[in-house]
Formats: sequence, structure tokens, C-alpha cells
Amino acid sequence: MRALKAEIRRLQQELAHLQSQLTKLSSPGDQSAASALRGQVASISSAIEQATAALSQLMLGSGKTGGLVNEQA
Repeated sequence: MRALKAEIRRLQQELAHLQSQLTKLSSPGDQSAASALRGQVASISSAIEQATAALSQLMLGSGKTGGLVNEQA
């Protein structure tokens, strides 16, 4: 479970970094770079969803029902 939580945190950090890069692209010439970044964002978002689902299943299987949602924003 710890490994999955760590992977989710790492993916969330990577996602935040990519989203930050994406917001910095504003010129029409940046469209191909923005498209590539959007693809990476979608891929990482999907990986986060899959890891979160796997973690949920592990937690439910072990009887743990707390700690899945990070309430710090």
C-alpha cells in the first residue's frame, strides 16, 4: 500500500508540473508542444486513476476504510 501511495503522490507531482508547463504555453507556435503536453497529462491522469482504484481495492480488502482521500489542499 505504501508503494502505491508513493506512486500516486509522484504522479500527482508530475501532473502538476506538466499542467504548469501547459499554462505557460500561449503563442500559436506552441500548439504542437501544448498538444503533446495534453497527451502526457491525459496519460498521467489515467495512471493516477488506475493506481487509486488499485489502492482502494487493497484497502477494502484489508479492512482499512480511512486514509484514501488526502484532505490537505
